[in-house]
Amino acid sequence: MSLHEKYLPQYDFNEVHRIEVKAPADRIFEAIMDLDVRKSRLIRILIGLRGMKPGDSGGFQNLQKMGFTILEVMPMHEGIAGLVGQFWKPSGNIQKLSAEEFVSFAREGFLKATWNFRITASGEGSHTVETETRVQCIGPLARKKFRRYWLLVKPFSGIIRKEMLKIIRHQAGHG
Repeated sequence: MSLHEKYLPQYDFNEVHRIEVKAPADRIFEAIMDLDVRKSRLIRILIGLRGMKPGDSGGFQNLQKMGFTILEVMPMHEGIAGLVGQFWKPSGNIQKLSAEEFVSFAREGFLKATWNFRITASGEGSHTVETETRVQCIGPLARKKFRRYWLLVKPFSGIIRKEMLKIIRHQAGHG
């Protein structure tokens, strides 16, 4: 069971991407933790268009520099981060929260989002690496505003996630 079920079991929007990686789980997990998105020019451009900076390398933990809260990490299996804000606004109106505050946050007009990377054995030295993004809209106005925003952003979000998975596969030494 994914950590999404613990942190955001109910959601309005989601996006899932996966890739097969022929490498041990410990190397894949290390690649996720050390993921350097600066290795992809395309990711740098797309993140920059949103007004965010990919920051220094540092992988999953680096998400904190982008406003995410690291909710939980299960070594060799899964890591999940959360973000609360109003993503359709230029600033994103990102709320700095602890993991406990994230779970209980319910302010009308905001969004709660989770983003994970999960490793699952798929046989013969291969693993499936999956990333899922979930978004819960708190109230009808937030849902309406996010729906419009998501129509524009979803294709680019998918490109970023797919590029990240390719970097993870390469960094893990996909054989």
